[in-house]
Amino acid sequence: MSLTLTGPLYWSCMERMAARIADCGDYITALDAATGDGDHWVNLNMGFTELLEKKEELRDLELPDLFQAIAKILMTSIGGSSGVLYATAYLAAAKRTAGLTEIDLPELGEVLRVMAEAIMRRGKSKPGNKTMVDAIEPAARAMREAAAGGKGETEILSAMKQAAMAGAERTKDMPALRGRAYYQADKGVGHLDPGAVTMSYQLAVLADRLMEEIGDSAGETPESAFDAASPNAWNDKGMTYFDDAFDKARICFSRALALDPFHARYYHNRGRKGLSLDRFQEALADFQTVMRLDPEDDDSRHYCGVAYFFMGMYREAIEEFRDSLRLMIKNGVALIPPTVDWAWMAYMRLGEPERAKELLDEYVTPDMPCEQCDYNYKKRVLLYAGCTTPEEFEREIDRDDDVLGLTATYGLALYYRYLVEDHARCVEYLRQVLAYRTSHHAFAYKLAAMDLAELA
Repeated sequence: MSLTLTGPLYWSCMERMAARIADCGDYITALDAATGDGDHWVNLNMGFTELLEKKEELRDLELPDLFQAIAKILMTSIGGSSGVLYATAYLAAAKRTAGLTEIDLPELGEVLRVMAEAIMRRGKSKPGNKTMVDAIEPAARAMREAAAGGKGETEILSAMKQAAMAGAERTKDMPALRGRAYYQADKGVGHLDPGAVTMSYQLAVLADRLMEEIGDSAGETPESAFDAASPNAWNDKGMTYFDDAFDKARICFSRALALDPFHARYYHNRGRKGLSLDRFQEALADFQTVMRLDPEDDDSRHYCGVAYFFMGMYREAIEEFRDSLRLMIKNGVALIPPTVDWAWMAYMRLGEPERAKELLDEYVTPDMPCEQCDYNYKKRVLLYAGCTTPEEFEREIDRDDDVLGLTATYGLALYYRYLVEDHARCVEYLRQVLAYRTSHHAFAYKLAAMDLAELA
């Protein structure tokens, strides 16, 4: 049975959006303070809080009436230009759905399109201007393209969500063309746009909630297959999705946590999928919860560092990687090579090659212990430490396995960028990484895309 979006279902999405916005206050305020007034979150949260206070009036409305009511409330409760833009978007959605009580996913893609176009008209903006448009416009486009390409419902929603998150991430490299950031010397380059980030959060929540609905209506509810009251059953189900259906896996881990909110491994698993989905702030929160529950968990501390790294907080990442290494040695865990690799990358990004070399001298030897699955990381740190040549390293790359191939190739790109300072060769290897046809969720692929955008 195909998903149909009704007013009450969309309202349930709005409730989750409000919770997501409420949770990200410190992070969004810090983003906004770097380039603007620092009041974006306060204003947006005020609007969503007002919506929740009108719950009894809104939750049973049909779609066009709900969109109309949301527009009116946000117009009067969100300060600044954001209130006008959100109201304009929802008025466009109300007009698009006039006379309809429910819509399917292709039609939702059209609703997002008209919302994005309304924001662009009213705000005199377009993609690339470092605004909320950079999240909603690519999301709408990705959703329509996936639907037109015959993709399944979960794939359509996943495409929308990924495009929104990636669009927000791209604003980090964009110069601002309006607002306070425009008057800064760097025009905000190097900083994410808070409006794009909060818009991407809302679209991600919308996708997650609808994918959850699809899972339930498709007969994937636990009542028909396993014990719904068992958190471990939900965790096991999540692990079946772990390597390919990241959204479904994350939903399962969340349901496990709803039943057992003090289980460190469930938080760890959900955090891992947060990283896969580029939801770095949420992943960080999960790993930090693990560390409160189990301070000796070296693995979650490592991934906490990974989350910080992707957020550009390299000093904090190094601190976590160092603590993870200390715990690994204490716990007798053979996972040192990947953690050393990440810490080395962080030092190099901070422009501290001496500290990076000291790290290699401290931990890297040809006979250092290593799990088989992390052997590529061992070869990478041996390359950085001068224990092997780039020619030898390249000959051993397994190009028949995309994950192994792109992970090793990215190591060569780093070698030529930081140790040889041959940016042309670095770019060559970065492009080889991005040429792999699968495994685009791999960390090396994501990092290569970031690096290429910076260098090329």
